[in-house]
Amino acid sequence: MKLIELLIPLLGVLLGAAITGAGSVWKDRQARKRSIARALSELLEVRHQMNAIDLVIRELRRHVSLPAEFSIVLGNMLKEIFPIDPDIHKRYNDSISSLAEVDPVLAFQLRSKDRILDLQSLPMKLTTQSQLPASEAAQLENALHQLVLPHLDWAVLELASAHSLRTKHRVKIFFDENKHPPPEIVRWIEEQVKKAEKRLDN
Repeated sequence: MKLIELLIPLLGVLLGAAITGAGSVWKDRQARKRSIARALSELLEVRHQMNAIDLVIRELRRHVSLPAEFSIVLGNMLKEIFPIDPDIHKRYNDSISSLAEVDPVLAFQLRSKDRILDLQSLPMKLTTQSQLPASEAAQLENALHQLVLPHLDWAVLELASAHSLRTKHRVKIFFDENKHPPPEIVRWIEEQVKKAEKRLDN
């Protein structure tokens, strides 16, 4: 009886410690998921900015025969119409710094991935500053896109996996659905092409 009386307080202490420890683990996991979610959202925005213009130009080429070098000029025009959010780099770096507090290895792997956007302006700069022929700049732009996008996709999927299996599945669906421009963009391009053809006929 005395033994039971002695054990009851001890069991209470152990149970309290276990509950406190479980609560701490749960809070750490929630903090990690929040940090991952922020970084994932910003990295998806980086990917969208990089991929959207390329998709539009490819859709245009389906309807109109465009010289390869014209994609450089058109791409820069589209970047002016749909500029990159100037705060995206700060938001991304803030989210990665937050992630580093709970997962330093993953944060290290993802650091500076937002600077990929700066590569988009490289071909045009080479054309204007180094007198690189526009046709070669267009080839360089396409090569950079083909090289960089898989690495960006890998980083996005790493973050999505770290968040949850459901999030990874949703990201994969998002990738599949965004291999082509949105239907409204396709319709707009088709309408513009038809208008241009009518003007030429007249």
